Amino acid sequence: MQAALVKLDGVSKATCTKTSAEVTVDRDKVTDEQLIKAVEDAGKGYGASVEAEAKPVSLVLTGLK
Repeated sequence: MQAALVKLDGVSKATCTKTSAEVTVDRDKVTDEQLIKAVEDAGKGYGASVEAEAKPVSLVLTGLK
């Protein structure tokens, strides 16, 4: 999941655990929707939501689907 997040243009750092991810982003280059899609597409069965205006961006992982 971390690798999927840092591949996005605008993400400079991602730190992931089983329940959350903190992501340092350039808001002019990446959207919340792109971050969530990267988590979902990582193939681990996770979903995500973005905590409002946290810096770095904080993703709450919803766990295995």
